[in-house]
Amino acid sequence: MTKATSYKVVHLAGRGLDRPTVGLERDSLLELTDVSWRLYFRDAHRGLSCGLANTSSRVEKLPRRRCRIMITDLTDGGVDLEMVLRAPAGRVRRDLDRREADLVRAGHVADAIAAGDWWLNARVFDDLDWARIRSIAGIRYRHGWWGTGRMKPSMSAKVLDCGPGGIRFRGWRTRFLIPWDAIASIRVVEGDAWVLDVSPRASTSDSGATIVVRSRSGQDAVFFTPLIQASVARELLEPVTRNLTGTSPVLAAAATT
Repeated sequence: MTKATSYKVVHLAGRGLDRPTVGLERDSLLELTDVSWRLYFRDAHRGLSCGLANTSSRVEKLPRRRCRIMITDLTDGGVDLEMVLRAPAGRVRRDLDRREADLVRAGHVADAIAAGDWWLNARVFDDLDWARIRSIAGIRYRHGWWGTGRMKPSMSAKVLDCGPGGIRFRGWRTRFLIPWDAIASIRVVEGDAWVLDVSPRASTSDSGATIVVRSRSGQDAVFFTPLIQASVARELLEPVTRNLTGTSPVLAAAATT
């Protein structure tokens, strides 16, 4: 979120104001925020405000480090304002351009979230911890990798991080990150399921949890931790994995295991 900026108004005229503009500019301020412009008059209880998306603006350079800004409200019954600001035209124009570009990007993100890219919604990760990451320690990488690089199974304990960027296996020299747009489901089962799959006669208990991250192409990355049970692992991952339940029958089935 960009900090709001304020500019001193030295002249003001416009259509749609509810009182004469003579003397109105005294101590008036134009404030720009991420989503709107606000005009504050000397009287703290009076002013104007409108969304940036609902207005068009034009900035002209004036002498003595001042500029003229024309703002047109695109909504019915809006106002047309002409103000002279005590600020260079370039600085005001860059400020407006940056905020308008941010609005366009925010609109694209909102459209992507509505289309199913849930991980672009920053609020999804607010229920994790203060860093917006949920970590599971004592992880052992068992099998599977559909990204770049050559990975080998490891018996040494590492950390699995779940956050805005995706699933990250921390402790490797090789970058190991699985982005959310590549993940179809996350399945959690009791015990070391990979050892049992490779060697059905292997002696192992039901303690610990196996976490299977499945790609949209049907490939799996398998992790195991002996430190917590599957029910605890599911609870830790639930703030994020619940967003996969609508598209991942594998996860829904695992939740009942």
